[in-house]
Amino acid sequence: MHKLIRISIVDIFKNYLNLKFTKQFEYFKRYKIKENINYRGSEIMSRIINYAGEDFDNEIILQNGLTLVDFFAIWCGPCQMLEKVLAEVANASECKIVKVDVDDYPEFGAKFKIRGLPLLLLFKDGQIVETLNGFQTFDEIMEKINLHS
Repeated sequence: MHKLIRISIVDIFKNYLNLKFTKQFEYFKRYKIKENINYRGSEIMSRIINYAGEDFDNEIILQNGLTLVDFFAIWCGPCQMLEKVLAEVANASECKIVKVDVDDYPEFGAKFKIRGLPLLLLFKDGQIVETLNGFQTFDEIMEKINLHS
């Protein structure tokens, strides 16, 4: 009898968590769509690229100049806060910004030894020149970009 009650409580808790995360995912999905609509057609969108599975090394990293790669997840609160900062950075600099959702592309976790989110990697001519862990302010990011420009 005791075992049945415990299983029932565990199932209820799992269902609650599943419902909670589903609601959060739907919220962030709507939020992300809303944000993209605000930037669509502007010059900012041309410098913020959502990685879509193309050849990462040849198409993204090995380009001349600076490329800032943002490894994020939809469910990550600091990642969502960083999205607006990156829009400001794209507006203020010539640095190309690439956003990679680590839930969609988990192979990058091992490749770049991602331990926490958000993670920003600054590439210059195909080489990593800076690694920024966690939420960064506009000034902190611009300092690193200007240092390597």
